Amino acid sequence: MKKLFLLFCPPIFLIIHKKLKALTFVEKPNSDVNNYNDRNLAKMIVEKNLIFENKINTKKEFDISATRPLLGLFLASLKQKSNLNVIDFGGGGGNHYHITKFLFNNSADLNWNIIETEKMTVTASETYSKTELNYFSSLQKFKSDNIKYDLFFASSSLQYCENFEEILNDILIISPKNIFITKTPFTFDKEILGAPQYSNFADNGPGPMPPGYTNSIVSYPIYIRNINYVIEKMKIKYDLLFTVNEELNGFLINNKSYDCFGLYFKLKS
Repeated sequence: MKKLFLLFCPPIFLIIHKKLKALTFVEKPNSDVNNYNDRNLAKMIVEKNLIFENKINTKKEFDISATRPLLGLFLASLKQKSNLNVIDFGGGGGNHYHITKFLFNNSADLNWNIIETEKMTVTASETYSKTELNYFSSLQKFKSDNIKYDLFFASSSLQYCENFEEILNDILIISPKNIFITKTPFTFDKEILGAPQYSNFADNGPGPMPPGYTNSIVSYPIYIRNINYVIEKMKIKYDLLFTVNEELNGFLINNKSYDCFGLYFKLKS
């Protein structure tokens, strides 16, 4: 597991490993898609992930950015065996799960739970009904079960949640051992609450758009939160292990640029 981490993680993550202690957007929407809870969008993303899964298993080929979940999994499994309980918040069609299974040579025992929109949950559940992938449309179930979750992983998803405060409270109740928030825009100033973000329909999900779909401009509300507030909120139960400065000017909203960060929290002893 350690070898996989060192082999596949980008250099910035190797620096963090050694020192652990110490979009381009279009302008106007012209389609009916104005949020992530869209059936056609969900179908397209799931099809993309099926293609992604087939590609990594047949051609043994993938982009280095796809290995991002490994940092969270590596740190979550430092002191335990290969079976891991994961909550993947906004995990789309399951590409985080598929790349993890591939890189661990399908030997890792993963209880992988994806939190997604209702449309994505229905569409993906129909496709992955016989795998370790489990889909849910909220965190409600996890607040009352008896499973101790090793990792809460959120990659470029929390910024699309209006109920951000509720989600943070739910995470504190669930109390996963590790939390890795990544590819997420934050601000040090005034928060952005519900401004429209525009992008191409084809850009959602991994890889090129499958045949049978028409590209268009889509929009969804974005919520850029104050990073210091999030850190202080999580200190109720968590220590901040490190912060990653992932991408300068990663998001352009209302003619202002916002940087993307990674935050890694560990449950206090």
